[in-house]
Amino acid sequence: MQRAQRGLQKIQGSRLSRAPKPDAFSTRLPVTVPDSEPRYRRLLAQGFAATQDAQAVESLADRLRALTPPPAEEAGDRARYARPMLVAKVLEHTCGQDAAAALGVLDQLADGMRLGTRSFAPPDGSGPALTRQASDSDSVDDFFDALNKFHEAAPTGHTGAAWRTAQWLARYHAGFDALCNLMHIPDRPEQRQAAHAFLQAADALQHGSVKPVDSPQGLLDKHPIGSGTPEESLAIKTLHGAAAVLRGDTPTPELAGALFAWHQGFREEGPGTALDKTKTRLGKFIRRVIPRVEKHGWRTMLWQMVGKKASPLSSARLGLQAAHRKSLTGEYKDYVDALRSAVDTLVARYTEAETDAIRSPDDLPWRSPEEMWHSAILRHWATALAEASPKDCALTDDTLAVIGRQLSGTVANVVDALTEGLARATDHDDGLRERLQASLTRLTDLSARAGLPSEPGSPIRPLPELYGQPPNGELLRAWSPDPPTAPLEKALKTAQSIEQQDDLQLQEKTIEAARELIESLLTTIDAGGKLRLASGSAVGINTGTLSTGLQNAGHALAIPVSAQADFHASRKRQTVVEFGRGAHGRDLFIGTDKVVHAAAGFGAAIGYDFRVLANRIRASLGLSVVPIDVERGKRVGVIFRAVRQLDPAQQPVSGYHDWESVKYNEPATRQALVNLSNWLFEQATEHRQQPLGREAIWNALARHCGSGNTISVGWVDQRKKRLRHKLRVSGGVQARISAKSAPMRVGPGMRLTAEKTSRDTTATRETAGLMRVEQSVQGHGRHMTLRAGLTYSAGKVFYTSAAPDHATGSDTTGGRHRITQGFNGGTPLSWSKQFMDSGHSVEVRTIHLHGKLADRVCYFDKRYKSGTEFLALIRTRQRDWIDMLARKPGATREAAEQEFKVFCDMVEKHSGPNISYLYRERLKPAIAREIEGQLDLADMHRALDIDALADLPTAPAGAEPTAGGTPPPQPAAPERNRPVDPERHIVEVEAEAPVGAQTRAAGSPAPTATPGAPEAVPLLPPVGQRKTSRLPAKARQFLDKFTAGTEKAQAAGLSDAQLNTLMTGQAMTKGRAIRAVQREVDKRIQGGQWNPAVRPQVSAPPGYAPLPGTPAEAATDGRSRSAESRVPASPPPIARTQSAELTRRDSQAAALVLAEGNAQACEVAADAVLFDEASWLPERLAIIENISRREHKGLSATLQLYGTSEAAGQRDLHNLKFG
Repeated sequence: MQRAQRGLQKIQGSRLSRAPKPDAFSTRLPVTVPDSEPRYRRLLAQGFAATQDAQAVESLADRLRALTPPPAEEAGDRARYARPMLVAKVLEHTCGQDAAAALGVLDQLADGMRLGTRSFAPPDGSGPALTRQASDSDSVDDFFDALNKFHEAAPTGHTGAAWRTAQWLARYHAGFDALCNLMHIPDRPEQRQAAHAFLQAADALQHGSVKPVDSPQGLLDKHPIGSGTPEESLAIKTLHGAAAVLRGDTPTPELAGALFAWHQGFREEGPGTALDKTKTRLGKFIRRVIPRVEKHGWRTMLWQMVGKKASPLSSARLGLQAAHRKSLTGEYKDYVDALRSAVDTLVARYTEAETDAIRSPDDLPWRSPEEMWHSAILRHWATALAEASPKDCALTDDTLAVIGRQLSGTVANVVDALTEGLARATDHDDGLRERLQASLTRLTDLSARAGLPSEPGSPIRPLPELYGQPPNGELLRAWSPDPPTAPLEKALKTAQSIEQQDDLQLQEKTIEAARELIESLLTTIDAGGKLRLASGSAVGINTGTLSTGLQNAGHALAIPVSAQADFHASRKRQTVVEFGRGAHGRDLFIGTDKVVHAAAGFGAAIGYDFRVLANRIRASLGLSVVPIDVERGKRVGVIFRAVRQLDPAQQPVSGYHDWESVKYNEPATRQALVNLSNWLFEQATEHRQQPLGREAIWNALARHCGSGNTISVGWVDQRKKRLRHKLRVSGGVQARISAKSAPMRVGPGMRLTAEKTSRDTTATRETAGLMRVEQSVQGHGRHMTLRAGLTYSAGKVFYTSAAPDHATGSDTTGGRHRITQGFNGGTPLSWSKQFMDSGHSVEVRTIHLHGKLADRVCYFDKRYKSGTEFLALIRTRQRDWIDMLARKPGATREAAEQEFKVFCDMVEKHSGPNISYLYRERLKPAIAREIEGQLDLADMHRALDIDALADLPTAPAGAEPTAGGTPPPQPAAPERNRPVDPERHIVEVEAEAPVGAQTRAAGSPAPTATPGAPEAVPLLPPVGQRKTSRLPAKARQFLDKFTAGTEKAQAAGLSDAQLNTLMTGQAMTKGRAIRAVQREVDKRIQGGQWNPAVRPQVSAPPGYAPLPGTPAEAATDGRSRSAESRVPASPPPIARTQSAELTRRDSQAAALVLAEGNAQACEVAADAVLFDEASWLPERLAIIENISRREHKGLSATLQLYGTSEAAGQRDLHNLKFG
């Protein structure tokens, strides 16, 4: 759990320093989600400290408490107060800590502010379509879910604050829900979604605005389409697109595409942004990757060897690797159902024939003795398969005896019918008597050949080929008529495909064939299934095949000795298409996978030459060690998700109960992804002559997906790192088949490899999408591999001393020195087996859906390679798993115990290198709501406090405040806890406000340093961007180790206050000095030792250039000017301005300390419950099978250059789960 916690904190970018601790003498509470009513009211009183009327604070507390959702009231105090605290924090900033003003804003939102369409009236003055719709269809409300015009009677003093409050609340799902409750917005998804997008876009555009616009139409007029900076382009388009929807109009394709992108979570467009990467990748897949299915040949293979023209869909010709198959339980059920259906169909056929034979005796139901037994056996299996497995229905002596007696009875009935018909027949019945007599004779002959008794009491002799036969698809097909009927053919085909474990493959090199294959996969893939298709290239170098023989390098040795330097470096890049299905829905990934592999080791071998065949036979024994084997991977691309939708008959889910039964509409989810897949292929085929551009494809995707919440489109960034260590022992016997000068040896060999993985980490983050995943995996393991086969090696002898003197026949060196250099080798024919496989990994996965934690798919997983370890773990918690199974609808405890026992038996039966075991727990719903509240509040602290303080006024304290509220914060969806980069500034905040910037709302005091503020990691004031070197960051760091020693030592000797002065005053002139100070500050922040004085020094530390614009310097300038003018006066205006600027920075730094302290306190509280074992519920146990097939074409020797094609599948063999 601790390893998983560190991994998830790393992926979230958490600071490495410890959480701030409150001052022991402080009475100020850290602002987190409260856990009691008294703490809630105390936090509100603390936040609205500027309020003179205490009763107003109490009224506000009661008013906000009413915003709590009804299900949260029963889920605990933290869930109860999460939403009120979020709204309170927003009101604290929009109303200047004045509770009375906050109450006025709430009244404005509830009564005076309407989300109606009148503010979006078309220019011609005609009534908006939505207004007309609403007035025609709803006599109660004259407004719709759109953005608005304010009530004329509402107090104008609260208009701006209410407008900003609505925008700030729209940043978060809980905030927007609270806003909808306040304003009583109808729950109409399309309009509510447009209103949400409008508010968020308005919030983004008004970030940093000195005077925010206080009406929606005014905002549209201020930001026409095409205006603004590139960073604002998407927000402006979204603003106008949402307004068009709210007006009742159809937005243009460009605006619809922007609105779709905003709804998916993208916030910027332009080069390098996530949206730009998504559009590029999607365009390449449609225009290039899909058409390459038809061009897979030897020319394509040559291009792929150099990393061009990858075609992952063509890898489907290797097969789907069982990804389309169900679990063993599901397959067994389908198999038995297919057998029963086939048996019942055949029994019905024979029963009808026997009935006809009795009614019309001249036509027998059997044509051979085999058919007589088949009809009786099928009738027996029809009954037996309802109670026993097919294996238990095999034909034994006793079973055949019973079946024979039943068959004899049936034959006797037909004989009686024939005899009776023969007795009634006359000579004038057109040959009926002769036909009946022939049928009776034929039946007697068939009975005798079938081994049936001719007289009562005689033994039954079944046909020999029937003994031991169980029911199966192949047997039933042999017993079926040719051709079989359609229902019978379907049942037989299903049974035979399961028996033979057929793997679906791409049979034709056409786009249509690929589309049909993918559609079949998406239709049949089971929960837990996954298929990865990849195509690309690899290039590298491997010295593992090189060895140097040293037997005669100096003094001759008695036995052959060789040394080996094992270095490996390679780079592999693949284009990947991946399909999967999980509890969250169904996935389609399109992207690239890059892997860089490096290893370094050494080895040696000794041998012995047998004195046979002129010393051509050699036995050898080698040992090699690879202490460092590092592999790094990067996987990026577009992820499409079909989000599971609730079944229409499902009752509303509260989201707070642990064992709430939820039913999903699986057919709708499956069809959504199938339609998306077909749409991708259609775009590739319909526009082959004139391919669409990126923007046109994106707009078409927006039109296809519409405004629904079924399809999620996001950008994935996944990083992997693996560190391994290897030890190899090899041996073999080889025969030299060439001359000694160029030895080439061939023979059997064997190699035993012990491999240990000391670290295997994976971090996944998605930056957009309705459903976003954050995943951290930490693992380790070990295994051994035995490989045996036919080996070869080739080399060359090099002489290192002079040749002997031919005149005298002597060697002046005392023996000619030489080495034998091996250049190539390998094992072209081999067999390998992996054993002693152990190890496990832990994974924490959090999924956000529409901004909320999807608790049912937030997992804590443990994966094991050893079945013994896995069984030991689940048996220690057997009671918990049985309780979980017993809670399933219609389940009993006895059935749960039996199900758990069956699963344990399955684990013991299934093991191997391609088998792993999953232990999964899910997050409790109430805990998820608590974490949501804490993290939303942490983001609110950073966003509101930092942005408000970034634009603190520099005018005199007596300046007249404005009524429009505080300057707006940063755009929606702020990033949480960015990781610290030592080569960049510690914190990025907005540019400082001009001297004449306007102040806060009326009654809003400027934030001041609180003596009792918690000791936090202070964030530095803004520092101007300054490039200190043209070298890359890593090269710059490396060179600074040797060239910046003096600057580093000087920075290390400075105090925190001096470092703070240098960072804020820009006193440094050398790039090395700047970097040394930045690294020293970063080091202290990470170690939790950064605590500078609130006020920076007024002079630079010794050894650094003086600070420009400091009060001392300003005072000096002022005195000189005063002496010149000889007029005594107060300090000059420039000195007052500089002093005010430093005062502003002091207040800013102190308030930022407080904001960061509160934010980190919220995050610590969230992590505390997230990584508490009591926060998780048992969810799923599974046995997972992984099957893969790889194909390499190219050169793979010391120099490696080859194209790759891979198909890897995954499925659950067996599982236990709640939902």
